[in-house]
Amino acid sequence: MIGLVKLELKKIFSKKDIMIISSILILSPLVFGICMVNRIAGLNFNGQITIDAYGIMIWSFLKYLFVLYLMPIYLVCCFVGKEIESRSINIMLSNYDRKKVFAAKMMTYLITIIIFFVLFHIVSMLTFSGLIHNTEFALAGSGNTLTRNFFLYLFQWLELLFVAIISYLLCCAIKGNAVLVLGIGVIILQKIVVNIEGVRRFLPFYISDFNYYSMIPDGVLMNTNIISCIIYTIIIMATFCIALKMWSRKDF
Repeated sequence: MIGLVKLELKKIFSKKDIMIISSILILSPLVFGICMVNRIAGLNFNGQITIDAYGIMIWSFLKYLFVLYLMPIYLVCCFVGKEIESRSINIMLSNYDRKKVFAAKMMTYLITIIIFFVLFHIVSMLTFSGLIHNTEFALAGSGNTLTRNFFLYLFQWLELLFVAIISYLLCCAIKGNAVLVLGIGVIILQKIVVNIEGVRRFLPFYISDFNYYSMIPDGVLMNTNIISCIIYTIIIMATFCIALKMWSRKDF
């Protein structure tokens, strides 16, 4: 199992296009900070922002442009979709149990998404400290409590994991680059359905949204966090089980 995970990680970190896409996204807070401070490319930012809110703001901006979802979707397409389509996956399946291969790939995506998420917010904090801290855009202190930040970061990370599992499921169901289109389609569908009052609270897109989360009163924050975590866990586990079942029945 550990050997499979190491093999998958080696494949990921040796693939240039994955590294380029990830690096661009990770460095986007730095690029945005340079443009904001120097008012480059017509970027006019009004108001002040704290160090923790800065990274969350850039993350939300990339999320609404759908750019943020490109990394997990493309990652799964490269290392599941293409391997299934080219039948190179049979080499692994001939040496290892199907469920072990599935688990190893999911563990690899889990580790990769954690690394990506941590590096993104480290770059955000360093950018704020180095470029924005002494400008008129900086607001001293932290914008949110530790509890708010922890759960908001958790929900944002879980959303990336959800997108990766959805992409995995689609790779087991269809072939080719259609997974990229359908993966983004799932996100767009969530954004449309999120306008329905009775449904929105159960959608990953809405639960991990900064605007929604920032409006939760402190008095009900902990209860909301617990309920949202339960909902998110159920959604992710259900999607995971469906993907595993499709993987087990897939004719490679």
